[in-house]
Amino acid sequence: MARRDVTLGVAGQRFAAMVAGSPVLTSRFREILDLREAALARQIEAEGLASGIMARLIAAQLASVHRVLYDEAMHRCGQGQPRDEVWAMLEEAAPRAFALLEPALASLGQ
Repeated sequence: MARRDVTLGVAGQRFAAMVAGSPVLTSRFREILDLREAALARQIEAEGLASGIMARLIAAQLASVHRVLYDEAMHRCGQGQPRDEVWAMLEEAAPRAFALLEPALASLGQ
């Protein structure tokens, strides 16, 4: 977030509205998320943290945080909320969201 990476969903109002209004763009974004999640599962397996369905479940949990935060950022941008406010929301919500997962994932790799 410190880099204000565009893949976190903070965009201009017109761009956010265009994406939200396009089934093709929305579908493609979901496909990209699925590919990212699968790559994360492969990396979890490669590092020996989990395998098979467990690696996929762990990847899905982690990827869901990104998906929800992205959706929320795009929604707020589409509604015209100032970008600085959207970034502030992400900066507050992301650590809290990952903290919710920490108890379940803390024992990985131990």
